[in-house]
Amino acid sequence: MKAAIITGSSSGVGKELTKLLLNEGWYVYGISRSNKITHDLFVHNSVDLSDIKNIKRYELPNICCDEILLVNSAATLGNIVAFDKKENYDLLAEINCNLMSPIILFNKFIKKFNNVKKTIFSISSGAAAKPIHSWSTYCVSKSGLELLSQVLKNESLNSNLRIFSIHPGIVDTPMQKHIRKSSKSDFPLVDKFIEYHKNNELVSAKLIAEKLNYLYKNQQNFDETVIYLRNLKI
Repeated sequence: MKAAIITGSSSGVGKELTKLLLNEGWYVYGISRSNKITHDLFVHNSVDLSDIKNIKRYELPNICCDEILLVNSAATLGNIVAFDKKENYDLLAEINCNLMSPIILFNKFIKKFNNVKKTIFSISSGAAAKPIHSWSTYCVSKSGLELLSQVLKNESLNSNLRIFSIHPGIVDTPMQKHIRKSSKSDFPLVDKFIEYHKNNELVSAKLIAEKLNYLYKNQQNFDETVIYLRNLKI
C-alpha cells in the first residue's frame, strides 16, 4: 500500500497531485486550511501552518504501508512589500508557514516512519537561490528548506529516506494571481509576472503533478537533491 501526506492539498500543485495519486489508488492525507476534495481514500486535516502551535499538535496518521511520500507544497508570499513595511506578526506567520512548520513536519515524519521506505518532496523555488524584491521571508524560507534537504540527504545516505528539493518553474496557481495584483511601488517586478501570464508562459499545476509522479516512480535514476522540473521530460 502507498500513502502520501500532502500540505497545501486544497489548491495549486498540492491539489493536482492529491487528485492524481487518489486516481492511482494511493491513500492521501491532506493538510490545508480548507478542502473541497471528497474521496474514499482521502483524509483532510484542517491545519493553519502559519501558527507553529498547530503543526506541533498535528499527529501523523497511524497507517501501515509499504512506502510513504511527504510533499511540502503549502507556501505563502504573505504581504508582497519591502521588508521594512512588514509587521512582526507578518514575519512570524510567513516564516512559520514556509519554514518552521515544514521543518517540524519533516522531523515528525522521519521519526514516525523510521522503518518504512519514505520520500520527501520539498517544493522549492528560484527564490531559494535568488534575492527577489519584496519576497524577503519567502526567499529566506525556500533557501533554508533547500539547504535542509541537502543536509538530510547527507545524513541519510544509507537509510530508507530519499529527499528532493524541487523547482517547479513558474506555475499557474493562486500565488501567481496574488503576485499580479501587487502594486509596482510595492513590487517592482510585477510587470514581468503580468507578461508571463499574458504570454502563456505559466506551466499548469496538472503538468507539474504529473512530473512529480514520474519523479517518484523513477527516483532511483536521480542522484541529485535539487531537481528542476523544466528539465524533466515525461
